[in-house]
This record gives sequence, C-alpha cells and structure tokens, in this order.
Amino acid sequence: MEQARDGVVLYWRPMCTYCLKLWVKLRFARLPYRAVNIWRDPDAAAFVGRSPTATRRCRR
Repeated sequence: MEQARDGVVLYWRPMCTYCLKLWVKLRFARLPYRAVNIWRDPDAAAFVGRSPTATRRCRR
C-alpha cells in the first residue's frame, strides 16, 4: 500500500468511533494526514485486514 508523502494515512470506515476520535486528534494537532475509506477502497481494506494489530471490527 502507499505511504503518505507528507503525513500519515488514516484508514477509516463510517460509523467507527475509534476512527472519529483519531481523526479529531489529528486535526487538533494539525498533523498532515490522508484519509482512506476502507469500505470504498478494496485494496486499503485488504491492507488493513493483513495487519497483525487490526481488530476484527476494523477489518470489515
């Protein structure tokens, strides 16, 4: 998967409270990031699903 050139990549899904909290913290800290919706990007969903630290809830 791609690396963010000027920040982090936030893999998120709609209705995920953890994703929302992280998004707010990134915005508050003014850190550069790129958000990728894993429900719309099958490659991103597969990447997150292969992560050993991903929870089942995040893989969907």
